[in-house]
Amino acid sequence: LAWSLLRLLSGFCLAGLYIVAESWLNDRATNRTRGQLLSIYMVVTYAGVAGGQLLLNAADPQGLQLFILTSVLISVALVPLLLSAGPAPKFSRQSPLSLRALYTISPLGVVGAFATGMASGALFGFGPVYAESSGLSVSQISFFMTAALLGCTVFQWPIGHLSDTLDRRLVITVVTFLSAAVAIAAVTIPTISTWTLLVLMAVFGGLSIPLYSLCIAHANDYLEPDQMVTASSGLVLASGIGAILGPVTASLSMLLLGPDGFFWLLALIHVAMGVFAVYRMAKRRAKPVQEQSHYAPSTLRGSQVALELAQQVMQEDPE
Repeated sequence: LAWSLLRLLSGFCLAGLYIVAESWLNDRATNRTRGQLLSIYMVVTYAGVAGGQLLLNAADPQGLQLFILTSVLISVALVPLLLSAGPAPKFSRQSPLSLRALYTISPLGVVGAFATGMASGALFGFGPVYAESSGLSVSQISFFMTAALLGCTVFQWPIGHLSDTLDRRLVITVVTFLSAAVAIAAVTIPTISTWTLLVLMAVFGGLSIPLYSLCIAHANDYLEPDQMVTASSGLVLASGIGAILGPVTASLSMLLLGPDGFFWLLALIHVAMGVFAVYRMAKRRAKPVQEQSHYAPSTLRGSQVALELAQQVMQEDPE
């Protein structure tokens, strides 16, 4: 119980840190620098998350050293903000677009945000549990989780470029089913080696994690410019609900099916999302490619402020 309460408190605090840091970033961005700042922010964020996984090799995870080191790193990270002489960011109060209204505008955007949030919650919440249950050492577990983030870094831009030049729903559908196929391969390949598992994890992360950005871009294709900021809270909420349910369903899946239940759940989530994407393609005509918004990466761990920054980049002319 104490551990759960501390996890809840740490999550609350980290969410606050994300909002503060991203608010400064968004406030300082201009039309000329917004895209560059978002790209740098994405690289730094994923590098930090990957570096955190690799810190498992620095000390015993059951000791206090890593917790102390994490506390020091977070404290040091706030120093640039505390020493800044510039004014604090200004917050504007806007009425959010309800989930129901947002679903009416872009069903695939909302369902996709929920599904990708659920998949990421399961991936980052129970990926280490699966790896340990599969016999991986602490060092191998850290590389197992880092592989997904490295794959995302490599695949993010090629997938985004394809979504800007083709029907975005088609790209979402193909990438979703490919993610499911990789997850199924991870549990059906006989006598899979550690290296093969790491490669599959990298490919899965490279395909699955960018889906969130694709769904945000797809939702923006059908939103008016003045709706994008208010819609961001609904998309973050849908993703957050999925992220809460992901670890819960992963634990149940692994309880019923054993360690392989981890990848079977990820496969099921992506198959369901892919089927829904096909259904939406049959229900609505494709938006002309030249009328689609410009793709911009969005981090799953960021707040509504970071999503607003990404949406502003999407509105800009890619030329």
